[in-house]
Amino acid sequence: MKASLTRMTPRDEKPAEETRMEKGPVTGSGIVRSLMPDMNMVNLQHEPIPDLGWPGMTMDFRLAEGVSVEGLQEGDGVTFRLEERDGSYLITGIEKASGTEAKP
Repeated sequence: MKASLTRMTPRDEKPAEETRMEKGPVTGSGIVRSLMPDMNMVNLQHEPIPDLGWPGMTMDFRLAEGVSVEGLQEGDGVTFRLEERDGSYLITGIEKASGTEAKP
């Protein structure tokens, strides 16, 4: 009888994927290591991103449609916003961090 009642009780939890998607954008900061506008990508050396459990590392990121790296150059400090889409994270916003200049 208990098993029958358990199956009839609505679940309070949402599937893990739905919960993850509702988390929203995650922000980070880092340094531009290379720009690849022809590939719609940027390589960043980013600080740890605790919301994702990521340590600091250097990696390539795809840019979401409409996101531009115009005005950025290698060595610039940046802040950026990531969102998960189709199983990977892409940059949905990026801007030069205030008070930073490109460093070789």
